[in-house]
Amino acid sequence: MPHQKIAKMFESHPWTVAKTMPENPHEYTLRKDWEPDDFNWAEKYLTAYSEPFEFGGRIYKVFVLDGYRYWTMVGYDGTTLINRTVHE
Repeated sequence: MPHQKIAKMFESHPWTVAKTMPENPHEYTLRKDWEPDDFNWAEKYLTAYSEPFEFGGRIYKVFVLDGYRYWTMVGYDGTTLINRTVHE
């Protein structure tokens, strides 16, 4: 499996259900819950393997793996979290 390392990383980190956007059910994992080098690697991996995906009239870059879509959120101080939702 070519994405085995990132799959194991995702499995080994906590995911929290996002409660502020019930119209867009998803989960997130926070940078602060990862080792810095691991989060940076995961962020770069997602960027390298993401593809365009339209949602809500906008185009996002998402990475699809094991039934989930993953995407990063970039704030003024860089990426702070990784989101995921069920890929249908």
